[in-house]
Amino acid sequence: MQQSYTRNLVRVFSLLFYKIAPVLSLLRTIGEKYGRTPAQVALNWLVAQGNVIPIVGVKNAEQVKQNVGAFSWKLTDNGLGKLDKTTRP
Repeated sequence: MQQSYTRNLVRVFSLLFYKIAPVLSLLRTIGEKYGRTPAQVALNWLVAQGNVIPIVGVKNAEQVKQNVGAFSWKLTDNGLGKLDKTTRP
């Protein structure tokens, strides 16, 4: 039974990664363009949607700095459009 559960879990995670890989790649690409981390790009994109308020958790001062860095710049319409298109089902 444990092997079946593990095999199914691996299959599900593989499928999920396959679906989010393009999004992760785009977040990295945009981040490199702006000198930001993928997480900073993701937070910026979520806030730019206007109807989303991300709730981020932090455990140390470095994480606070990283999160603040998500809001001191603005994604272009092109970047927003690419993220919107890539994340659509």
